[in-house]
Amino acid sequence: MQVTCLHSASEKGIPVILDFDGEVMPYAKGLTAVLKYLQISRAQLAQMMGYKSARSIEKFWQGTTPPAYLLNILGKNIHMAKAYDELSILEDMIKDSPHLEAQTTDRINELRDITLWGNANQ
Repeated sequence: MQVTCLHSASEKGIPVILDFDGEVMPYAKGLTAVLKYLQISRAQLAQMMGYKSARSIEKFWQGTTPPAYLLNILGKNIHMAKAYDELSILEDMIKDSPHLEAQTTDRINELRDITLWGNANQ
């Protein structure tokens, strides 16, 4: 899952939402999938983005294109969540096989930067 402007379906700087297979999702379906993946509710998204209530963002599920800043923030959160998941897997692998630590140190440090600071070279 990814939110990106680097796709032919993206127009006028508005990112598109891609599913795990890289296919463009309609915004309503994509937003629902993103919120499920990030484990946040519509109310939490509304609050996070400075809207008064979840009702204020319902229009994005009814055909209004979400603003680029909202999509970009969701994209950054997806990127951070993926990095956190990968970091957890690598750390578990090292616990089981300590000899792998030397081979994974650079990637682990990169993932820690992403998850701690949101430092993402997407």
